[in-house]
Amino acid sequence: MKSTLRNCSAIIIALLFSCSSNDDAGNNNTDILTDYKTPCDLQNVNSGIITGPMAAYWDNARGTILPLTRLPLLENIGDYYIHDDYPGLGFPLPQGYSGTDISIGNDISSGLSNVLGVDVRRNDDNVQWTYIPTATVSSTMPIEEATALIVNKMFTNLQYSGNDWELICGTVTSGQLAGGTTRLYSARLIRFGNFIGQAYVVKTSLSGLQDISFLSAAIAVGPANEYDSLVGNIFLPLIYQLFVNPDNGLVDSDLDGTPDVSDPEPNNPNVP
Repeated sequence: MKSTLRNCSAIIIALLFSCSSNDDAGNNNTDILTDYKTPCDLQNVNSGIITGPMAAYWDNARGTILPLTRLPLLENIGDYYIHDDYPGLGFPLPQGYSGTDISIGNDISSGLSNVLGVDVRRNDDNVQWTYIPTATVSSTMPIEEATALIVNKMFTNLQYSGNDWELICGTVTSGQLAGGTTRLYSARLIRFGNFIGQAYVVKTSLSGLQDISFLSAAIAVGPANEYDSLVGNIFLPLIYQLFVNPDNGLVDSDLDGTPDVSDPEPNNPNVP
């Protein structure tokens, strides 16, 4: 089953109804989000306020509607990425970036299996955006362990092995969906070395499936002095184009009437 990063659904739907017309379309929302503020919960130990595009991207991952007035589009498009094993996962890349498949049948060592995703990297390897729409894990794997796997992947991608990282924000939330489905969301915003990175995980457990749960995850990381501009110019546009078609409608891959952002099986027309 291919689960989606449904956290994006609120922002995508908001964009469709609140963004200005194509005459106003542009990629750069950095200035718009400069004054954005949001509370930051540090695992219930401490709290504060984070600001700017970094704060907006933190909220975006949680499904918060952002005050965007422009479509977040890539300004300079380079190559087009298509996943070798799943051609349905494809999108334009920014100039100077490349995409690498994440495709693991069974990775016992990490506890993940049936992994499908992509690593998008700038040519200097200092900016990376990872999208994993689906993987399976043991239903008994704690959400903290799953989050640690994704955070460690972020560290490994940047060849970081230090222990001087700083947790800027961290949160874990849970919710009950229809049909006895349980959904756990966990995220970390971390400063390490000269980088800032955000990683989050969604673990979905379906009623009737006792042994496995479904995992989706994402990473966005770049130099600390570039992070805000990367949010407006790279990270938000990459998310937006995954779920919106050229006519600015929501993508429905299996044509079952349910957009991918809300479809638990976006490639199975028998599961709306």
